[in-house]
Amino acid sequence: MPSPEIVEPAQPALVPGLNLGFLNLRQNAETGTLEPVVRAAEPDMLVLYTTQTYYHINNVFLTAANPQQANVWVGAVGLSFVPYSTYRWTPRLTLEGSLVRFDTVSRVNYNMQTVAFDNRLGLTDDNLLSWNFSASALRSESEQANPGEFYKRVEVVNNLNWFIPLDHNGRWFWHISPGLAWRSAEPSFENRLDAGGVLGLVWLPIPKLGLEPFFEGGYAYFPNDAPTLVDRRDVHLRGGASLFWNVSKHGAFTVSAFWLGNYSSASGANYQLLPSVTLNARIGF
Repeated sequence: MPSPEIVEPAQPALVPGLNLGFLNLRQNAETGTLEPVVRAAEPDMLVLYTTQTYYHINNVFLTAANPQQANVWVGAVGLSFVPYSTYRWTPRLTLEGSLVRFDTVSRVNYNMQTVAFDNRLGLTDDNLLSWNFSASALRSESEQANPGEFYKRVEVVNNLNWFIPLDHNGRWFWHISPGLAWRSAEPSFENRLDAGGVLGLVWLPIPKLGLEPFFEGGYAYFPNDAPTLVDRRDVHLRGGASLFWNVSKHGAFTVSAFWLGNYSSASGANYQLLPSVTLNARIGF
């Protein structure tokens, strides 16, 4: 079976549930100056979403000899629930089911189920700096009876999201997001410690539309050896852009396109995703 790690990095580098409203500014009718408004819009209690991802990978089985290419489609449907929130704090529970399909190696098609609990805590009065903590559990099961369930993991992620205004019109922001994650998996050679960061430039040409070109770099440490991957240490790089559109107060659409390269001390773990395109649509209640 292909390693699930080739699927999970294919997600766009966006703040989960990013609402452009908290970046917008309003104009004071008396002075004509721009002033911050409440930058944390009340989240929807329920959100239904779907994510469709296509990418091409040049080493689907993570092997040094005769690496095999494949086109991959990942289709996901999810439901998230916010039981309670304040101006600074938003907890969120998410349930998601995904189908993973390969064109040239369809015998290894599999399905994934994920449950995640996320917390977003604003650290400043304007909520432009926030701390995100998430804990999630995932299992992967082959379509075939053999091997059946072949992978499961629990992951804890900590990261900061900092938006730095670059103008007085509230149209340009630097986006800086360092993060640290630990994954405990079965089989144990999938255990990993990740450290990295995202640097993006957010442009809001109109209040409901945003564009973010971004670059991400990170380092992964694998404490346990795989049968064919020994003393593994990885550096991964990703670059691309995301376009997000808040269609209405409760609906949003996102499209992301990027390249990802993984460079490992274990030569079999070198791979690239190019192209990688993700579409996400969500509606809240």
